Amino acid sequence: RKDGKHIKVLRSQIRLIHLATTCILGSTGKTLPKWGWEQVEVTCTPYQKETPNTLWNIEDHINSRLPNISLDVLKPSFPEILLESHIVMIRGNSGLKPKENEVTSKPWHWPINYQGLRFSGVNETDYRVYLLGNPVIWWMSLIAIVLYLTMII
Repeated sequence: RKDGKHIKVLRSQIRLIHLATTCILGSTGKTLPKWGWEQVEVTCTPYQKETPNTLWNIEDHINSRLPNISLDVLKPSFPEILLESHIVMIRGNSGLKPKENEVTSKPWHWPINYQGLRFSGVNETDYRVYLLGNPVIWWMSLIAIVLYLTMII
């Protein structure tokens, strides 16, 4: 590495650059059909921008001159697991887009019960479960939260 740090198994992220063509090994995320053993498609991209698709980690390394270590030392801590799960959820949810003419709600609608929540619909107009909630309870809870926050501040 250029910065002089050691590469660590499962922890370090590296990019593989072909020196002659200066393209970077990356993954498209698409799964190949059965003839490709349903593995992920790998490409060599000329774009030098660092993206998650071009970062790799080393899962296994065999060197007879180094001692074997237990993978328990690589076990992530709870904050690391929590952070990673949130990053994965943010990446997954950022790709979700509502369908055209789909009824959506904004996050600020939820605590004030601006509109009911539709669940388990047979089609776009017929819903079997419609969560209306109790506006009195919702408004009382919202007032209690605001009062609590004003008392703390």
